[in-house]
Parts: sequence; structure tokens; C-alpha cells
Amino acid sequence: MDFLVAGLGNPGSQYKDTRHNIGFKAVDSLADRFSVSFKSDKLSKSEITDFTVQSSIGSNISLQLVKPQTFMNDSGISVRKLFERSSFSGQIDSVIIIHDELDLPCGKIKIKVGGGLAGHNGLISIRNHLHTQDFLRIRVGIGRPNQNGADYVLSKPSAIEAELLRASVKVAADAVISIVENGIG
Repeated sequence: MDFLVAGLGNPGSQYKDTRHNIGFKAVDSLADRFSVSFKSDKLSKSEITDFTVQSSIGSNISLQLVKPQTFMNDSGISVRKLFERSSFSGQIDSVIIIHDELDLPCGKIKIKVGGGLAGHNGLISIRNHLHTQDFLRIRVGIGRPNQNGADYVLSKPSAIEAELLRASVKVAADAVISIVENGIG
């Protein structure tokens, strides 16, 4: 495996369409695009799927898509277990995390390596379990709330926001493919 791509979210139907589950939606979009299905991996407490894409120079690149099933605040448990058993263990630049971002307007995407975690508990868990925050992040903006942050991220977006987020999920999926095929430089 060349890349581990984890979309962050919470398991369970009650969280399916919440803002906090935008990472799950992005990896679901990738899985749909490549006609692959997730399977339960009890050891890592995740849903995973593996597949291969061809780079622009013709080499095969293997990806593992991950949806941690530990709930957002413990996402690092799943990511660490999969990272440790991967062929690139120790190569943090092979880890891509897709997550919701309060500090970006709804639908805006930013790619970032390292830096601050803006209090995002899923990212903090990953940092604590991988002992670094130098992983690549695809940040999907969900907007700044007029209410408590936890209530906001666990609520469903308005119809207009949902449309913006549907489009941003596709852009995030495109970004993953571009990164694995071409790098981020």
C-alpha cells in the first residue's frame, strides 16, 4: 500500500448526514468512483477498502481508504493500527486525512501539511497516536457556527450548505487522486 486515506466521522445512522461526517462522505465518494466496497476490519476498528490507481507515468499506486469506527475523538486508534501494519509504516507523508474544518467557509477546501490542529479532536487523537502532526490534511470547510461548536458539527447542514458540501466532497476526492498521482509540490 502506498497511501492510507482516512476520512473522519462518527459511526451510526444518526451521524450519517452531519457536518462532522464529511470525511466519511469523501472516502465514500472515492470508493464509489472506483467501484470498491468497504469491509469491517475488527483489528483496526475501521471500515477499509484497498484498490489501485495508475499514475500519470503509468505506475500503479495502491490506496487504502479508511473510515474509523471509534468515533471522531478516538480516530487515532484506528489510523495508528493501520499505519503500523502498512508497508510504509514510518512514512508519515503517505497518510492523508480528510476532515471537517470550522475555520473555513462552507464548501471551501484547503490542503495542509502539519501545523496547528485548531482544536479538532479527531486530528488531536491522530497526532497523539502517530506522535506527529506532519500528516497531510484535506480540510473541508463547514463554516463557523452561531451556536456551540459541538452541537453545530453534529447537526445536519441546511439545504444550501448540503449542496455546497456535496460539491466539496467531489473536490476532496479529486484532490486525493491528484495528490497520489502527482504529489503536492
